[in-house]
Amino acid sequence: MLYLKRPENQRIRLWLNEQAEKPVSYEEVGMTSSETMPGGYHHVDHQVCVGQGQRAFQAAKEALGQWGCFNLPWMRLLFDGNPESGNHLAIAAQVAGVWTVHCNRVIDCDLGQGSPNLWSFTVGTLPKHMLKGEEQISVALDSVSGDVVYRIRSFSRPHQRLANVFIKLIRHQQIRFCQESTSAIRRYVRARERVPVCEPARMS
Repeated sequence: MLYLKRPENQRIRLWLNEQAEKPVSYEEVGMTSSETMPGGYHHVDHQVCVGQGQRAFQAAKEALGQWGCFNLPWMRLLFDGNPESGNHLAIAAQVAGVWTVHCNRVIDCDLGQGSPNLWSFTVGTLPKHMLKGEEQISVALDSVSGDVVYRIRSFSRPHQRLANVFIKLIRHQQIRFCQESTSAIRRYVRARERVPVCEPARMS
């Protein structure tokens, strides 16, 4: 859906509630977790180091748990709750002076069950999204190097006719999101690293 000005939260909420009753718009659910993503889609695999060590990893997890990767000037987010399976979120994004609204479902969330050094959530598109496909956003701590790696893996293709018209602009926005969300996570990590850690009380 397109708007010439930023839509009000009430309008987005109605849109999200209506879409939340629908199944996701693609068949390859969960394939962003596979080594090979499905054919016939545009693939993104973006990974960048955003910090070092356990403290940075905890901060990066905290940022994702607050949807911090979407905390960008040209985006507004409306969501059911934390990134947990079954929750829904609507992303309003301003592109070339026009606002678009995209509804998604959290289809998976790994809070370290598979590995204590990995935290991720995966969202899938709902039927009136301009695209169809899936996106997984994660942070991982490399146990050898200590690098904290922020990663975005996605597959998508046009779902609405309008997406075919603006596909080059959409692909540009995907690159922009990768770059700017990385900066947002890195800023959060650095800010948390500057917060003093209280020393444990000493027994006398």
